[in-house]
Order: sequence, then C-alpha cells, then structure tokens
Amino acid sequence: MVNIYGCSHNTIRRAVAKLADQGYVQPLHGKGVRIIYQPVDQISFTIGGIESFKESAIRNHRKRHTEVAEFTEITADKRLAQKTGFPVGSELYYLQRIRYLDEKPLIFDVNLFLKSLVPGLTKEIAEDSIYEYIENTLGMQIVTSKRTKQLVYSFLLTIV
Repeated sequence: MVNIYGCSHNTIRRAVAKLADQGYVQPLHGKGVRIIYQPVDQISFTIGGIESFKESAIRNHRKRHTEVAEFTEITADKRLAQKTGFPVGSELYYLQRIRYLDEKPLIFDVNLFLKSLVPGLTKEIAEDSIYEYIENTLGMQIVTSKRTKQLVYSFLLTIV
C-alpha cells in the first residue's frame, strides 16, 4: 500500500485504524486486515445523512419497524461531554433502538438528544421516526447527524 499510494507506513496505519474505528475493517494480528463492512443488498438503501431510516425504507419499498430497547433520561457528565460535545450537566434523552428491515435486525442505534432541543420525545415517537417528529412536529430542520461506529449511531444533531 505504501508503494501504491506513495505514502508512509504511519499514514497507512492511521488510515487502517480510522477504517477500523468506523467499522469497515478488522485488523488481524500477524495476518493483515479483514474487510467486515457488508453493504445492504440494495445499493440505493442508505442510512445516515439527512434521510431517516423510515424514509429510506419507504423509498425502497421495504418493510421496516423499530424496537426501542431502552429509553431513559440522563445528565451529561465530564466523560460523556468530552465524547459527545454536549455540555456537562446537559439533560439528555438516551435511547437504544433496534432497526428491522424486512423482519431482519439491521441496525442497533444508540441515540442522545438534548431534552431542551427535542422536548416531549417519547418511546412511541422513537418507534416511529424521531427525524419526522423533529422536522414536522417541532418545525425544526436537521442539518447534520454524526455516525460514530458501525451499526451504532449517536445522533449529535445540529438543528436550525
């Protein structure tokens, strides 16, 4: 790879480490790197960006549902603040959701939302579409959403 890309060993190591953090590859000591990312069988099905899971499923004529495994309220401590960017002491909704597509579990989501920006969030809303709730009920626009690990999403929303 050093020869192919004309870069240093350290650059390759950093790139592989970043791909591993994002869930695309798995380094195997003494053996190399294994690709572990498996795209969904339909190329046009995407998760992330601004399109919600519900919108993607509808666009692709797929059956979907979301199971909320945990819905609780927490307060950001120093560790969580450093990891997410939410200020220490922020009141947050903490959710764990399992997303199903055509009756198969596809995604395990871990979501954090500022209570002050997403007031009235409930388990029932989380089972349907939080994006739809934010945009249509609260009348806000979602500008960004950050993916942090393979099949685990932590939405740090920029809402205008």
